[in-house]
Amino acid sequence: MKYDFAIEQHPQTIYILNQIKENQSILEFGCHSGRLSKLLINKNCNVLGFDNDDSALIEAKQKGVNAFNVNLNDINSWMSIIKNTTFDTLIIYNI
Repeated sequence: MKYDFAIEQHPQTIYILNQIKENQSILEFGCHSGRLSKLLINKNCNVLGFDNDDSALIEAKQKGVNAFNVNLNDINSWMSIIKNTTFDTLIIYNI
């Protein structure tokens, strides 16, 4: 697996989780398999995730992430998904 480490114990992950309050709306660019997203979902956050790895997105969806395959470099590939949605937090982590 691309990110084969205990993400819950990583200092950057701990920092992110400490910054985000419960019940926030999160947009995560580069959600990959949803490991960070799942930790946010456990905080009752609503997570929308974008990535371009189909097999990783299958795992993310199994974790409850509302995940989409998009080209992160092409604004048109993801702007139509978010439309007029607002988010409390945007995460760009390990991409």
